[in-house]
Amino acid sequence: KEETPTSSDAGCLLRLRQKRGLIYQGRCLLLGEAAGLIDPFTGEGICYAVRSAQLAAPLLAEAIKERRDSLQPCQDTIDRVLMPEIECSRVFRDIFNLCPSFFHRKIANSNRWWTAMAKILRGEKTFLDVINKLGPLGSLLLKMAR
Repeated sequence: KEETPTSSDAGCLLRLRQKRGLIYQGRCLLLGEAAGLIDPFTGEGICYAVRSAQLAAPLLAEAIKERRDSLQPCQDTIDRVLMPEIECSRVFRDIFNLCPSFFHRKIANSNRWWTAMAKILRGEKTFLDVINKLGPLGSLLLKMAR
C-alpha cells in the first residue's frame, strides 16, 4: 500500500505498416492503427483510421452484398490512396533524423518552413504534397519511398 504505483507518461509505440504489407485475409480487414496506418513523422493515427474506414466502408458494403470472400479491393484502394502519403512521411522522417538540429533551426527561423510544417500538422497538406512540389528531386524521393 505504501509503494508508489508503477506508471509512465510515455505513449505506446505503434507498429507502422511495412511496404504495403497485407492488411486483409479472407473477409477480415484491418484499418487504422491496427493496419499500421500511422504517420511515421508525426505518429498521428486518427486521421488514417477515419480515412481508411471511409475508403473501406462502401467497398465492404459491396463485398457483403455480392457475398465476396476477399477484401482485396479494400487493400488496393488503401494502397493507392493512403500509402503514398505514409511512405512520403517515412522518407521525411528518415531525412529529418539524419540531422534534426538543422531541421529544427530551419523550421524555427524560416517562415516558409514553419508555415509548411504547420499546414502538415493541421492536416491541410501532406508530405506527398511537399514531394510533388520538389520536381525531379521529389520524383527521386517518391521512388525511394516505395
